[in-house]
Amino acid sequence: MSDVPKPLAPVLGRPFLDHLLALLCESGVVRSVTLAVHYRADRIAAYYADHPPPLPLRMVRETTPLGTGGAVMNCLGAVDGPRFLCLNGDSLCGGNLAALATASHSAGPAMTLGLVQVPDTSRYGRSIVDDDGRIVDFSEKAASHGPGLVNAGIYAIDREALGAWNGEVLSMEQDILPRLVRERRLHGVT
Repeated sequence: MSDVPKPLAPVLGRPFLDHLLALLCESGVVRSVTLAVHYRADRIAAYYADHPPPLPLRMVRETTPLGTGGAVMNCLGAVDGPRFLCLNGDSLCGGNLAALATASHSAGPAMTLGLVQVPDTSRYGRSIVDDDGRIVDFSEKAASHGPGLVNAGIYAIDREALGAWNGEVLSMEQDILPRLVRERRLHGVT
């Protein structure tokens, strides 16, 4: 087992995170990046001290793992503005980040997921979207089979939609997204 943190794993001769930062820079909508870091955070900080990223970069360290949702909540103090993009740091997919970032909702604060059509959702879970783009059902890695839309791990988040946080461990997929489906504040774009 390697002690290299996933964001620094080499892909095509460069750390994975370099590819993700390049994608964000090329999108034209991202002005700065905040990373939630825990495992081997010192290695990530040292790498970017020696290899300046294409965008201003802040790191928010977790002293203990907070889960995917807790990590996002923990970063809110370092994130500018009422709306921001959030991406999983260990996966990369194409898509129109500008369209996702500018998705607006007349229903008030919400979250928009980037969705990807796949031939078999059993590995990923499934998102069911109505004609207005609202996600009406979200299941993470459930026993669903066949083609469908899945969460790509890219989110446009209205800060208010996240609600209050008391420092507890939260899962984006099990705690935050299902609540937003119930509140009818989760949308999807492909």
